[in-house]
Amino acid sequence: MKKLYLILASGFGIGYLKPFPGGFGSLEGFFISWLFFNLLPFTRYIIIIFLIFLSLFIANEAEKIYNRKDPHEIVIDEIVGVLTASLFILNISESLNIIFFKIPLSLFLAFLLFVVFDSFKPFPANYFQNFKGGLGVVLDDVISGIYAGLFVLILNMIKF
Repeated sequence: MKKLYLILASGFGIGYLKPFPGGFGSLEGFFISWLFFNLLPFTRYIIIIFLIFLSLFIANEAEKIYNRKDPHEIVIDEIVGVLTASLFILNISESLNIIFFKIPLSLFLAFLLFVVFDSFKPFPANYFQNFKGGLGVVLDDVISGIYAGLFVLILNMIKF
C-alpha cells in the first residue's frame, strides 16, 4: 500500500520532477481539468469533492511515509487545487454565455492564478497550511483554488 500512496501522492511520478515539482503538479491538474469539460456540472462537483477527500487521506499517508511535513514530492494537493479552480469556469460557462474559445483561456488563467495564490498563501490558506497531516497539505491548495476560480469568475462576469 505504501507504494500506491506514493504513486498517487506524487501525481503518478510528477512530484519527482525537478526543479519545480509543485508547478508540474499544477500543470498536471490543468490538463486533468480538460477531462471534466464534457461532464455534467453535478458530476464535476461530486468527482472533485471525492478527490479532495481522497487527497486528504493520500497526503496524510504519504507524509507519514516521507516522515516530514508537506514534502515536495506530494503534488496531489496542487492537482486538486487547480481542479477546484477549474470547477468555477466549467460550471459557469453556460450561464454566462462564455463562448468556446474563452473556456481554454479561462482555464489557463485559473491555473496561473492558482500558482500565484498557492505561492503567496493569502488568508485563510496560510492558516490551513499549519494544520498537521493531510489537512495541512491539501486545504491551503483548495483555498488557493477557490481564490483563483473566483477571480476568473469575476473577470468573466465583467467580460474580460
